[in-house]
Amino acid sequence: MAFFKGLTAFSVALFFMFVTFVLWHEKEYTNFPIIETIKYSTIDRFHDRIVFVGDIHGMYDQYRELIEDKVKPDANTTVVLLGDFISKGPDSNLIVNEVILNDNIDYRVECVLGNNELRTIYALLNPLTLGKHNIKSIQFTTDSFLPDKDTVNKRHKQLAKELGWSSLTKVAFKCSAMWQFHDNEKDKLTLVGVHAGVLPEHLPNPMIEELTEMKYVDINDHTRTSKKKIDHGIKWYKLWNHLNKEKYQIGGNVNVLYGHDSKKGLNIRRYTKGLDSGCVNGKSLTALEYVWNRKTKVYDNILHSVPCDRS
Repeated sequence: MAFFKGLTAFSVALFFMFVTFVLWHEKEYTNFPIIETIKYSTIDRFHDRIVFVGDIHGMYDQYRELIEDKVKPDANTTVVLLGDFISKGPDSNLIVNEVILNDNIDYRVECVLGNNELRTIYALLNPLTLGKHNIKSIQFTTDSFLPDKDTVNKRHKQLAKELGWSSLTKVAFKCSAMWQFHDNEKDKLTLVGVHAGVLPEHLPNPMIEELTEMKYVDINDHTRTSKKKIDHGIKWYKLWNHLNKEKYQIGGNVNVLYGHDSKKGLNIRRYTKGLDSGCVNGKSLTALEYVWNRKTKVYDNILHSVPCDRS
């Protein structure tokens, strides 16, 4: 008890409150869900509409305008949020609670996690950084993941407090790092929803950092990816431009839908579709819809967009 000599009753009380908080948080941490790396769904081509939405960043009013005025979903519509649906904009709480976790809307909502969701979850799991040995990683079904601690800022910490344990736990349970939608009849179409990207050879077993952070890949070493420019680096989607399906053992027709790259903006290519059109920066919010055309017997790709100028 020598530790407590000279301490006031108030100091001792603060110490025990701190210890109680740490022990409570350790117990809560064990209950945080393991996030699924990949989720799968089968497309019913005669009924389903699959709509992928680029980075929303808490721009709830623009999301509502996009959905209600442009997409006009029905009960057969699945809307997939391509990550970074929170942070930077004014209404992250509404995106989480009125869209993702709202069971009363009349269309299906799915989501993949982006770098901002993972940094917010990291802030939730690590409210106090007591040292590198006490850091809690984010658990996925295939791997554990730690974002670069220097990229977790005050905004992520504040969001973790505002959204809270209950909502972020539900988000982690509902979302994944990748969504795959399959139509096994028509050309074996596979729609792959990710936040940042995925390399062709990693499609069956992707890495979390690749799915949530990547913009560049070393042309000589595909295990080396980065959000920033690197030596021998190219934009990852260029590997899909002249896709060798036999080399990468890819069957059928694959489309990768992603966000994350607002500087590049809307970037529609044969196999990859970049949909981050910079809404939070005052540009636009974009969605790409896949719907079966009964007359032509192919999938129509329909772009929807609304302006995001807040002036």
